[in-house]
Amino acid sequence: MILIATDLDRTLLPDGPYPDDKSIDNLFVALSNKQYMLAYVTGRNLSLVQDAQKKYGIPTPDYLIAEVGTKIFHKEENTLVPDILWTNYIRTHEPQWNRNDITDAIGTAHDITMQEDWKQNEFKISYYLPKNSDKNIALRHIHKSLEHIGIKADVLYSFDPLKNNVGLIDILPKTATKATALEFIRERAHLAKDEVVYCGDSGNDILPLTNGYRAILVKNAPENVQKDVSKRLEKLGIPKEKLYIAHGDYWQNGNYASGIIEGLRHFGIIS
Repeated sequence: MILIATDLDRTLLPDGPYPDDKSIDNLFVALSNKQYMLAYVTGRNLSLVQDAQKKYGIPTPDYLIAEVGTKIFHKEENTLVPDILWTNYIRTHEPQWNRNDITDAIGTAHDITMQEDWKQNEFKISYYLPKNSDKNIALRHIHKSLEHIGIKADVLYSFDPLKNNVGLIDILPKTATKATALEFIRERAHLAKDEVVYCGDSGNDILPLTNGYRAILVKNAPENVQKDVSKRLEKLGIPKEKLYIAHGDYWQNGNYASGIIEGLRHFGIIS
């Protein structure tokens, strides 16, 4: 059994500025005679994932890791239901986590502004950073603020090319990221790491892309993400053969679902 886990925006879904060769249907046709489980791993909430299902015709996954790893849903009769075990797991392992303490400590320095309320949850604190602001200064400020109040967290930076490349910053408990949520699912399904394929494109995919799974970066992934993933794999001693970066070929351009197909072919999962 293979678990295929994929980010949605600008990985499976062609919702970026790069050319789309209409490969979503081809991907699921190629997988139709394979034994596999499907997981979507995304910053979207459940409602926005359901919107994507309607718009792009993508199937209901076996698992949904939503809101950058802070929520998990599993499929019951083609409906996604909340995984209470995951929420309880986070609460048990993060007793010191307190949203108000964190946001008070960080404040609004260095052009950081809170994202909309519907993009926040108990374990996800999200900010915008204007494209002309210094990312490194802002991230250092956040790390120092967290250190000052004794909070250990993952601080993830990515950007949205559809919003004039505005920076997106997510602050998450160490327990609750895309990577840890996927590990929670993998262990419960009794799968080896080599039986998981992760597909991504952005900064908040770096952790699962470098967690020892077979990993696919679609061609439209920013160059800095490709470099950061390669450096982290080297630092962790993970063989570079675990990573495939799509480049396109004579009949597919390698962007979005096209890149996933290319990577699955490379790993011998589809022909």
